[in-house]
Amino acid sequence: MKDNQLIYIAFGSETYQIEAVFSISSAIARSQETPDFLFDINVYTDNPGLYKNLPVKTHPIKKEWYGDINYHFRLKPAVVYDNTSKYRKSILIDTDTFFKKSPKHLFDKITEKNLLCNSKHPEANISLDSNVLDTITNEDLLRKNFIYLNSGVIGIHKKSSYLLEETIKIIDSLYPKLSYYYTLEELALALAVSLNNIESVGCTEIIHHYWSRKAIFRKKAETWYAKYKNNPCSNNALLDTLNVTVKVPKPPAISRLINKLIALTVEKKYRQFILELFNATHQYKNEFDNAAATVWIQKSFENLKIKNPNITQVEVDSILKNKLISTKTKNIKINLSDFFS
Repeated sequence: MKDNQLIYIAFGSETYQIEAVFSISSAIARSQETPDFLFDINVYTDNPGLYKNLPVKTHPIKKEWYGDINYHFRLKPAVVYDNTSKYRKSILIDTDTFFKKSPKHLFDKITEKNLLCNSKHPEANISLDSNVLDTITNEDLLRKNFIYLNSGVIGIHKKSSYLLEETIKIIDSLYPKLSYYYTLEELALALAVSLNNIESVGCTEIIHHYWSRKAIFRKKAETWYAKYKNNPCSNNALLDTLNVTVKVPKPPAISRLINKLIALTVEKKYRQFILELFNATHQYKNEFDNAAATVWIQKSFENLKIKNPNITQVEVDSILKNKLISTKTKNIKINLSDFFS
């Protein structure tokens, strides 16, 4: 075993397992940038068979990690804490991620006196609901240096493992009062960091955590998985992970200009919808961008209905039958009954 351990927790729906397989393959692909750096990959899962074609070690999920409160996100600090007793540096990665640089750069960020997180969100401090603020204040957990953290990544040196132990204790103490609070483990981790006056460092330049626009990136990951699930470490599979990018696709400039001119042929209230629809149905060079077209189309209809809540299927059907518009969207079948029930 190596000093550096990369960890995933994936259980339940196959959706999360597919995300994990893709994220792991992206880590392996990017690790080729730093071939001399060694690390292990561990997956804690209820479906080890899905990882049989990857160079990973799978582990069962222990019931004790959920604690008496049976809180599934308690697994995150508990699993990492378990690893810190055996290895020098341990990093947990959420499944809805992919690597933009070698994992080496993640491990390089970790020292004996800091905590690696996905990102820091000081603006979130003031948006905590009043019950959460009252509870953590009454429990004497809130300090002036508190900064909310995104725990899509949790990385730590074994000498700082006490932070995770304290995080678990905070979760257990707050859960009876804040069981409804979905990201309680994130809150507890941020509180533990502030209580111990430990530096936290983010890593958004290395990891893309797609908690935002999740449906789009899931579709891309699923498309990649459908191609390579039987050989996720082949050269083609690893190269193709690099084609799943954070960039939002846009048609070429001349196409966008033509799209704007066509959009002028409909009422003003429909123009943004038409532009979004054109962007979604454009045939891109990148197959993973094309794979996400159905998600973009769904989003364009959602946006249209938010801005025009009384719009009817008949109205939209009339717009889409416009010859200029139907010609531009002919590559994608749009079933209006999917969006108007």
